[in-house]
Amino acid sequence: MGVVFKLVKADRGFLALLDEETGELVPKAVRRREDLTDTSSLTISQGIIKRVMDKGTSLLISDALTDERFKKRDSIVSQNIRSCLCVPLKSRNKILGFIHVDTLTTSDSFSKDDLRLLSAIGAQAGIALENARLFEQVQELMFGSIRALVATIEAKAPYWRYHSQRVADIGVLIAKELGLSPEEQKTVELAALLHDVGKIGTPETILHKEGTLTPQQKAVVHSHSSRGANIISNIKGIEDIVQTVRHHHERFDGSGYPNGLKGVSIPLYSRIIALADAYDAMTSIRPYRENIPLAEVISEIKKKAGEQFDPEIVSALLSALSRQGVEVPEQK
Repeated sequence: MGVVFKLVKADRGFLALLDEETGELVPKAVRRREDLTDTSSLTISQGIIKRVMDKGTSLLISDALTDERFKKRDSIVSQNIRSCLCVPLKSRNKILGFIHVDTLTTSDSFSKDDLRLLSAIGAQAGIALENARLFEQVQELMFGSIRALVATIEAKAPYWRYHSQRVADIGVLIAKELGLSPEEQKTVELAALLHDVGKIGTPETILHKEGTLTPQQKAVVHSHSSRGANIISNIKGIEDIVQTVRHHHERFDGSGYPNGLKGVSIPLYSRIIALADAYDAMTSIRPYRENIPLAEVISEIKKKAGEQFDPEIVSALLSALSRQGVEVPEQK
């Protein structure tokens, strides 16, 4: 609404979107002149809004108090609404909401040029909103497909069930604590869901083995991060995720695999998932052991900061756990 107020001289402005599930209009932005402090001045004319939403056409009202279509409506009289512009937000003939601006003191405040300008803004905003919704639907479909794939892989070993989703949840928790943007948090979530996809090529005899792995078997296990990166490398636009999957077993001191990267040369998302993965592994039951008590897990994570894990990532996880009520002893 800030942009709209810069372009047209209005006392009040409103933007509302139609909830697709309930069919109700939900206010998303409200703007008014600074000297309008009375909360009642936020009431809007339902008659004007209904006409715009029903017909899908823009309205320019020079003086609502004398306009035969609206002058008898209570909201017009009680709010003393004079000039008004109201335009629908549309995309492909689908009405998504509206933008409404008005004045409370003077009539004839808006021109046809103002109407054309606001209508153009409404049209562009409608297209942007529809594209955002379509993107969200595609993203939900993609995440659903990935979860189905991951569930198929994790079905190879019962103790794996929901491991990738838990790693994703922990990874997003860390990402939020680090102040990463919502888009970056989504990337962390997707990379975490895919981090073990390379295990689809690991023999079940190795995955289920309870004893010590032979050097050859260890090499097979260690190859899963590169294999996973190669599997997803043909998907366009996810280069960050490919590199995250490839390097999520690197260690902060450079002793990890596959490339022995060290410190911040390891991708940030890989450093996040490395800790999230280890945290879930330690707190979950494995064929060869029970889950480790949380106090011991925290102690081990602290001990490995700077060696296996990025100390900043460790601090973020411990802070996030503390916020959730987990008792995190002070570092000695």
